[in-house]
Amino acid sequence: MTVLLAAPIDASSTSLRFAYTTDEIDALQAEVDKAQYALDYALANYQGPKIDTRRDALAAAQAALDAATPYLDQEAEFRVDQLLRLGDELVRVLLVAHVTIGVDRGVDGTVPAAYAEGTELRPLGPTVNATVEVLIDGSGAAIEAGDKGQVLLPFPGRLDRIRLVADQTGAAVLDIVRSTFADPPGSGVSIAGVAKPELDGTASYEDAELDGWTRELEADDVLGVIVEDASGIERLTLVLTLAL
Repeated sequence: MTVLLAAPIDASSTSLRFAYTTDEIDALQAEVDKAQYALDYALANYQGPKIDTRRDALAAAQAALDAATPYLDQEAEFRVDQLLRLGDELVRVLLVAHVTIGVDRGVDGTVPAAYAEGTELRPLGPTVNATVEVLIDGSGAAIEAGDKGQVLLPFPGRLDRIRLVADQTGAAVLDIVRSTFADPPGSGVSIAGVAKPELDGTASYEDAELDGWTRELEADDVLGVIVEDASGIERLTLVLTLAL
């Protein structure tokens, strides 16, 4: 489902219009008719000083009608907590009304901006998932702290879930740093939130909440895997699930 903004917004707007109703279009048409009548009256009665004003009012009323008409009863099926992409920004749906939605702007570190009428408002849905696996192998010895390599993402996606699977019960804390294909080595920035992937006397770990994580990833992002601390584990698999 692809929907277009039916009215422009600024960076502080928290209500997005995606459609106009028949009643709203009729009301705008009535404003056009009213402005046309006023202009015709001014012309017929030689009201020179008022003619330009009436003509400007008619042009404004017609522009409002023309802007709204393409969005007459535009179909949309939004739901609360749904994530939407708006330009380079992510927004989260907080409230669904008849022809508008209330949203939380600038989700996941994206930056709120102004957008014109007609900007695509695209739902993000985990209809297709992909996994990226990174094997950390101590080659028969306990895994030690340090940089454990990088993985290049061939596609963009939204980080949906992180899992750890160890060969035995133990402890480990990981960080994941992000850079681009063109960045120099060691320039990555952590995408982990307040809760880094961690084993604490267990052999598995899963986090689907990813509180505070940078979740929107792009094609050609390079993810570096760093073991900050580990004990009692010889093999550890990190599995990243992305919604495409």
